[in-house]
Amino acid sequence: MLGLSGIAAAYDQTFDFTSTAWQSTNWILNGNASWAYDIALSPTNRLRVTYNGASVNGTAWLQTQIMPTQSWTISCSGQFSFPQVTGADGMALILQTRGLDALPNGGEFNPTSGTGLGTDYLCFNLDSFQNVGSYTNSVGLFTRLGQQDTDLGNRLEGANFTFNLNASYVAATHVLEYTFQRSGYSDVTVTRTDFDMGLCFPSNQTAYVGFWAGTGADGENHDALSVTITGTTIPEPGTAVAAAVLVALGVRRLRRRS
Repeated sequence: MLGLSGIAAAYDQTFDFTSTAWQSTNWILNGNASWAYDIALSPTNRLRVTYNGASVNGTAWLQTQIMPTQSWTISCSGQFSFPQVTGADGMALILQTRGLDALPNGGEFNPTSGTGLGTDYLCFNLDSFQNVGSYTNSVGLFTRLGQQDTDLGNRLEGANFTFNLNASYVAATHVLEYTFQRSGYSDVTVTRTDFDMGLCFPSNQTAYVGFWAGTGADGENHDALSVTITGTTIPEPGTAVAAAVLVALGVRRLRRRS
């Protein structure tokens, strides 16, 4: 789609990967991430960001980018399963500008290690190992501006469980909100009422959405079961050219009729 100036126009788009047979070429997988068929779990089909081995990590990125400074919503479900001991180390929902090959190394989420995520990113991290110090068994918000954690106790350790992680941003009011849900526990909701996404991402920049997971000395499966993403996108160059041709033909036909 093109605007009147001939420049590709942004538009809202929803990506819905909620089928029990989810496996899509729309995603790029890195490291140890894979499409898994696990007969010990339900649903059997899933995006396995890491398997339950020690010192493994992986990422999965949706190929179409969204504009993080515009309004967006992301809802995902996941599962941590078959921990070797207490489980390690965690999984994250991330928006980043580094690229489709972004793969932070190591167990604990660290955006500056390995190839990292570049300088512009937003990370909702689920830390599944209770460390002593700054990292806790928690849901954490990581940006280039710093880190904010909400302690979840031990609800991410040592058991097979599914969860929901929902996040949204309202550009007009600068409200960022994210909620963690697990059966048997009360929901944990964090709301930031004055969160200017422009401080994390330059204006009109696009970002990749996806998952990271890593393990340490222990290990567990970190799986994404479904995800729905709604945000503002810009058409790929080929799509924009095709749209321009259609618009030009439409204008030409209207002129002939007049």
